Amino acid sequence: MRTPLWSSCFAALLVWTLACTNASFAPLAGGAGGVEATGGTTDIGDSGLGELCPPPVIACSSNTVPTIGCDPVCQAGDCDWCATKCSWVAAGINRQAVCATLPTGQQTHAFDPCTQDDPGGANQTDACVPGYMCLPPSTGDLNTYCFQLCASSADCIGGTFCGQRPISNSGAVNVNVCDPPVRSCPNCCNPLDPSGCPLISAGDPAGAQYCYMVSPDPAQPTPPPASQTVCEFSTGGGDKPTCDTARDCLPRFTCVQGACKQVCSPISGCASGAKCMMWGPQYGYCPS
Repeated sequence: MRTPLWSSCFAALLVWTLACTNASFAPLAGGAGGVEATGGTTDIGDSGLGELCPPPVIACSSNTVPTIGCDPVCQAGDCDWCATKCSWVAAGINRQAVCATLPTGQQTHAFDPCTQDDPGGANQTDACVPGYMCLPPSTGDLNTYCFQLCASSADCIGGTFCGQRPISNSGAVNVNVCDPPVRSCPNCCNPLDPSGCPLISAGDPAGAQYCYMVSPDPAQPTPPPASQTVCEFSTGGGDKPTCDTARDCLPRFTCVQGACKQVCSPISGCASGAKCMMWGPQYGYCPS
C-alpha cells in the first residue's frame, strides 16, 4: 500500500527537528561567545550580543569620508563610534583631528554650559554631543559652552555665521564653529540697549549677554527685509580697524564691510550727525 504524501513529509520534519535540538554549536572565533570588534562593532565579552555603533548622522556640507583619520564636522572616518567622537585638539600652533574619548552624560543642546578635559592639550575632550565641541567664546574667557563645529556657514542651522573660537582660553589655536542663532525683528533683542539679551526663545543661549545687529537676510520674501540681531557671549573692541563679525566690535556697534560701525535707528541717530543707513526698518548703522 502507498504511503500518503503527508505522512512522509511529517516524518522528515520530525527527524530534522530532533537533529537541530541535539546539535551543538562552536563558539564564534575571537572570544568565548563574544563578538570581535571589527568595523564599528564593540567586543562586549560573554554577553553574546554585539553593539553596532555607526557614525552619528550629521548634516554637513562635505560628502567626502576621510581615508585617514576623521572629520570633526561630519563625524566621519576611522573612530570607534561606541566610545569616541571626532574632535579637534591643539598641535602646536595648528589643530589636529583626533578620536576623542566620549564621556557619559552627553549634553544635547547647543550653547549649553560644559566642562573641558585637558584644555589645550593632546587629550582634550568634553561631554558635548558628537559634532559639537566645548569652547570658550573668546580668548581668556573662563566660561565654556557647546558649539556646533562647521567648515562653512552652509553647515550652520538657519544660515548663521561659521566663525572662529579659541580651542582653549589661551587663544593659541582656533576652530570653526557656528555662531548663536540670528533673530529677525520684531522678535529680536535691542542692539542699542546696554541691558543685554533677554531669552526670546528656547534656542537662545542663556550665557549670551551682548546684543548685536547683523546684516538683514536678503532672502526674506517681504521687502524691506527685517532688521536682524544676535545674542553673543563675548564682545570685542569698537575701535578695531577690521572685523569679521559683529562680536569683534563693542556693544552698540556692528561689522559693516570689515569695519566696526555705530548702530542707529530712526529715533536714535548717529553721534556724528550722519544719516542712519538702515539695515531693515528697525535698525541701521552710521557710515562714519
